[in-house]
Amino acid sequence: MKQSQGYDVYASSPSKVKMKFRILIGLILMPILCFANPAPFKLELGLMTVQEFKENRFAKFEGINQWTEGPMYTLMPVDIKCEVVVDVMAIFDKNEILVAVLVELQKKKFSSLFYKLQKEYTLLCHDIPHTGDKSASFSSGDVQINLRAPRNNSSMYMEYVTKGFIESF
Repeated sequence: MKQSQGYDVYASSPSKVKMKFRILIGLILMPILCFANPAPFKLELGLMTVQEFKENRFAKFEGINQWTEGPMYTLMPVDIKCEVVVDVMAIFDKNEILVAVLVELQKKKFSSLFYKLQKEYTLLCHDIPHTGDKSASFSSGDVQINLRAPRNNSSMYMEYVTKGFIESF
């Protein structure tokens, strides 16, 4: 039997094998990376533990949250590298997993923050009148992001909360 001297279409060069492997890994990891929960101030909701939180941050213990039965911490200003941020509180559940990050900000940045969040996350609803209270809600994976700017207040509030946190009420 004579062997064909044609090109074997099933043979792959090492570079083609590497490329196929990279594509396969990319396809496997894409859903994981696309649905990763938000991580404001490098605080990944639904994954970060109290121990991981305290490793690289200066934080003040604020007590036990009445709904989640987990610890609450306020970040110290040295850990917040944003001039419009007034206060950041991290709330954990009873299993010591981060379930909420509550942020108080200077009100003057509502519009720019709204548009930035709108580019990154799915807009659920918004109410942005010319005068009056402004609000918007976004979602990403298991996390809901709420942005509120009360009319008669110099601050606005941004809340990153997991579905588990919402259900604890």
